Amino acid sequence: MTRILGLPVGTVAPDFELPKESNELVRLSSLLGEKPVLLAFYSADFGMMCSVEIKAFKELYEQFNRLCTLLPISTNTYYSHAAYVAALDLPFSLLSDNTTRVSTAYNIMPERTDDAYGYLEGGASYRAVFIIDGKGIIRYSWAPENPSLEPDYDELLAFLETLAEE
Repeated sequence: MTRILGLPVGTVAPDFELPKESNELVRLSSLLGEKPVLLAFYSADFGMMCSVEIKAFKELYEQFNRLCTLLPISTNTYYSHAAYVAALDLPFSLLSDNTTRVSTAYNIMPERTDDAYGYLEGGASYRAVFIIDGKGIIRYSWAPENPSLEPDYDELLAFLETLAEE
């Protein structure tokens, strides 16, 4: 039986407070309102596919920043995030979910029975993207079982454009 990952569209997004690379806390609910929030969960700092994804968000950052608040999240520590932000010269912050509470709340933590568990063993989450509107409702959800996939950035930007027109 295939496991359904991620929270479905229409769900109220679980609120959270996580440290960014400077150890300053960021609360989701305080960011809701002006622009949608895009949560981009990824497995690990310095990972091959994760670096591909984070570099793509960096390359398209101006477009994303115009349309949303971008919040990449992994289960790495904020110390690791600080090194990763510096190494890639990122224009955005990374949030640390090293307790895995947020990844668990968004239903993207692997179970020991998952095929990808060995790859993600040690507390890394599946890759996933959620777009949350100003009222805190998940309007877009992408959470594939295959941790080597990356999101469709053009689709994300197009979806954010439609939200901006509402």
